[in-house]
Amino acid sequence: MKQPLSLTWELDTIFPGGSSSAELEGFLSKLEKDILSLQGFVKDAVAPTDVASTKALDEVIALLQSCSGRLVEVTSFADCLGAQNQMDKGAVRLAAKVTSMRAGFEGISSQFSNVLRQTTDKVWAEWMARPETVSYTHLTLPTTPY
Repeated sequence: MKQPLSLTWELDTIFPGGSSSAELEGFLSKLEKDILSLQGFVKDAVAPTDVASTKALDEVIALLQSCSGRLVEVTSFADCLGAQNQMDKGAVRLAAKVTSMRAGFEGISSQFSNVLRQTTDKVWAEWMARPETVSYTHLTLPTTPY
């Protein structure tokens, strides 16, 4: 016999306690620190001039990818909390905080794209051919809009 699907999500398996979760607070705190670190890395970043200098940006790209994934995760969690209980003021505050974090991250990401735009095609091709950058091969060199 088929059982009906539950209309209530079990969000405690992700962050026990919902919007007031200690684990969620720790997750957000670590994400905020990582975004601040990323901001510092990007501020100091310069376009690589040869394949050897691309290695300095590997950590930046790894942190960029990590922060992006965690922002998607916490955004989805906040959206689910709000959808599950529209009266949860903690969920509303969480959504606002996450939106602010995402905006900051997008600005940093845009700054990093500006650094990458200054990379020559030759260096870019050599960079993407490095064995360590196989996971980046989906990246394309940012282009300047018309």
